[in-house]
Amino acid sequence: MAFGFVKWGPLLEAGLTVASLPFGSLLGLFLLGTLDRKASAAGALAGMFVGLGTILCVWGYTRVAFTWYVLIGATVTFVVGALASRTFSQTRSDEREAA
Repeated sequence: MAFGFVKWGPLLEAGLTVASLPFGSLLGLFLLGTLDRKASAAGALAGMFVGLGTILCVWGYTRVAFTWYVLIGATVTFVVGALASRTFSQTRSDEREAA
């Protein structure tokens, strides 16, 4: 609904902007699952939410061109997902050792 109140400009640019918002997180999620053997579902979910939130903040508060949204979203999703996967796996390892 909120997208309807924004002055978009050319139709093609508007379509590509809307498409690039979630595609960065999806690409980062794919790369995380493909390249990182220690990735977990919880880490991937955390990375995807942070990546999508980052892209929405970049879209709303900066003047970065829409062509960078995919790269920014993929990078943030991959890095946060990898770190979160390692953090969550470390926490679970500690819980198993304590039990």
